[in-house]
Amino acid sequence: RDLMATMLVEELIDGRAKITVILSNTLDGFTYPVHSHDAADPEETPNGTPYNETPNGDVFAGGIEGNGGSASASSETEELLFRDLINNYEGFFVVHDPTQEISTTDLTTYLILGLTAR
Repeated sequence: RDLMATMLVEELIDGRAKITVILSNTLDGFTYPVHSHDAADPEETPNGTPYNETPNGDVFAGGIEGNGGSASASSETEELLFRDLINNYEGFFVVHDPTQEISTTDLTTYLILGLTAR
Protein backbone atom coordinates (compact mmCIF):
# COMPACT_ATOMS: atom_id res chain seq x y z
CA ARG A 1 0.00 0.00 0.00
CA ASP A 2 1.38 3.41 -0.99
CA LEU A 3 0.64 5.89 1.78
CA MET A 4 0.90 9.54 0.76
CA ALA A 5 0.79 12.66 2.92
CA THR A 6 -0.02 16.26 2.09
CA MET A 7 0.42 19.16 4.49
CA LEU A 8 -1.47 22.40 3.87
CA VAL A 9 -0.50 25.52 5.80
CA GLU A 10 -2.97 28.41 5.80
CA GLU A 11 -2.69 31.85 7.35
CA LEU A 12 -5.44 32.72 9.81
CA ILE A 13 -6.79 36.25 10.10
CA ASP A 14 -4.89 36.80 13.38
CA GLY A 15 -1.56 35.75 11.80
CA ARG A 16 -1.40 32.26 13.29
CA ALA A 17 -1.38 29.15 11.12
CA LYS A 18 -3.85 26.38 10.42
CA ILE A 19 -2.18 23.12 9.47
CA THR A 20 -4.10 20.34 7.74
CA VAL A 21 -2.55 16.94 7.11
CA ILE A 22 -4.20 14.64 4.57
CA LEU A 23 -3.20 10.98 4.34
CA SER A 24 -4.15 8.98 1.24
CA ASN A 25 -4.34 5.18 0.98
CA THR A 26 -4.73 4.65 4.74
CA LEU A 27 -5.40 1.34 6.46
CA ASP A 28 -8.97 1.13 7.74
CA GLY A 29 -9.26 1.11 11.52
CA PHE A 30 -5.68 2.15 12.31
CA THR A 31 -4.68 5.47 13.88
CA TYR A 32 -1.60 7.07 12.33
CA PRO A 33 0.51 9.10 14.79
CA VAL A 34 1.48 12.31 12.97
CA HIS A 35 3.62 15.14 14.32
CA SER A 36 6.44 17.59 13.82
CA HIS A 37 9.83 17.51 15.52
CA ASP A 38 11.96 20.65 15.83
CA ALA A 39 15.37 20.36 14.20
CA ALA A 40 18.22 20.18 16.72
CA ASP A 41 21.95 19.70 16.97
CA PRO A 42 22.60 15.93 17.28
CA GLU A 43 25.39 16.72 19.75
CA GLU A 44 22.75 18.09 22.12
CA THR A 45 19.99 15.43 21.90
CA PRO A 46 19.90 12.35 24.18
CA ASN A 47 20.15 9.83 21.34
CA GLY A 48 22.13 11.82 18.77
CA THR A 49 19.08 12.55 16.61
CA PRO A 50 19.02 15.68 14.40
CA TYR A 51 15.70 16.66 16.02
CA ASN A 52 14.15 17.26 19.42
CA GLU A 53 12.65 13.88 20.27
CA THR A 54 9.57 15.43 21.90
CA PRO A 55 7.06 16.38 19.18
CA ASN A 56 6.19 20.07 18.84
CA GLY A 57 2.45 20.13 19.41
CA ASP A 58 2.23 23.81 18.50
CA VAL A 59 3.21 22.92 14.93
CA PHE A 60 1.27 19.64 14.66
CA ALA A 61 0.73 16.56 16.80
CA GLY A 62 -2.17 14.18 16.61
CA GLY A 63 -3.60 10.96 15.34
CA ILE A 64 -5.33 10.45 12.01
CA GLU A 65 -7.84 7.60 11.91
CA GLY A 66 -7.39 5.54 8.76
CA ASN A 67 -10.53 4.63 6.81
CA GLY A 68 -9.18 2.72 3.81
CA GLY A 69 -8.93 5.91 1.73
CA SER A 70 -8.15 9.54 2.49
CA ALA A 71 -8.28 10.85 6.06
CA SER A 72 -7.24 14.18 7.54
CA ALA A 73 -6.78 16.24 10.68
CA SER A 74 -6.27 19.95 11.27
CA SER A 75 -4.88 22.07 14.07
CA GLU A 76 -4.15 25.72 14.67
CA THR A 77 -0.93 26.99 16.16
CA GLU A 78 -1.23 28.62 19.58
CA GLU A 79 1.66 31.06 19.38
CA LEU A 80 3.62 30.28 16.23
CA LEU A 81 2.81 32.76 13.48
CA PHE A 82 2.25 31.71 9.86
CA ARG A 83 5.12 33.90 8.63
CA ASP A 84 7.52 32.34 11.14
CA LEU A 85 6.37 28.83 10.30
CA ILE A 86 6.89 29.20 6.55
CA ASN A 87 10.01 31.40 6.70
CA ASN A 88 11.97 30.26 9.76
CA TYR A 89 10.78 26.94 11.15
CA GLU A 90 13.15 24.01 10.72
CA GLY A 91 11.90 20.58 11.61
CA PHE A 92 10.81 17.13 10.55
CA PHE A 93 7.26 16.04 9.71
CA VAL A 94 6.64 12.40 10.65
CA VAL A 95 3.90 9.86 9.99
CA HIS A 96 4.43 6.72 12.05
CA ASP A 97 3.42 3.18 11.12
CA PRO A 98 0.17 2.52 13.00
CA THR A 99 0.91 -1.22 13.16
CA GLN A 100 4.05 -0.68 15.27
CA GLU A 101 4.68 0.80 18.70
CA ILE A 102 5.53 4.48 18.30
CA SER A 103 9.17 5.45 18.71
CA THR A 104 10.84 8.78 18.06
CA THR A 105 14.25 7.15 17.66
CA ASP A 106 13.48 3.95 15.68
CA LEU A 107 13.26 5.08 12.07
CA THR A 108 11.64 1.79 11.02
CA THR A 109 8.42 3.14 12.61
CA TYR A 110 8.46 6.14 10.24
CA LEU A 111 6.33 5.67 7.12
CA ILE A 112 6.80 9.27 5.98
CA LEU A 113 9.55 11.68 6.95
CA GLY A 114 9.53 15.17 5.51
CA LEU A 115 11.92 18.03 6.09
CA THR A 116 10.50 21.49 6.76
CA ALA A 117 13.20 24.10 6.40
CA ARG A 118 14.00 27.41 4.79
